[in-house]
Amino acid sequence: MKVPVSLPPRLSPLAGMALAALLGVSIWPTACEKPALLKDYKCKDRDIDVNANASTGVEQDTVVVCGNHKLKWKEKNKEDWEVEFAISPFQQGEKKIKKGDPPPSAVAPQGSDTAFKYSITVDHQKHDPQIIIMGGS
Repeated sequence: MKVPVSLPPRLSPLAGMALAALLGVSIWPTACEKPALLKDYKCKDRDIDVNANASTGVEQDTVVVCGNHKLKWKEKNKEDWEVEFAISPFQQGEKKIKKGDPPPSAVAPQGSDTAFKYSITVDHQKHDPQIIIMGGS
């Protein structure tokens, strides 16, 4: 059996302000928090798996890395590969890295989140994935 519930057509101004204050206080602690992805993100060195069978030439199309951490490309199936950046994200300015080279220097810290496009040629096939350097505080 349903029982009809009636609410007053208008809340008193005091009740409306109390309701608004309660809602504001309940939202306030989370309004300035970083999104869960960034809050839980672990800054560490990253490996990028080169794979000739992947559509972008690497298994991770976009890689996120924090400043002062290192990137290392490694082939999955003995592919030949070469990476080239138009603008280097690395502290020592490396723009070209190829199979057999030592790993590049750590990525340079950025003032804000910055995406760096690069191309990778895997077994003579050129691809354009990207890398994102986490920046800011």
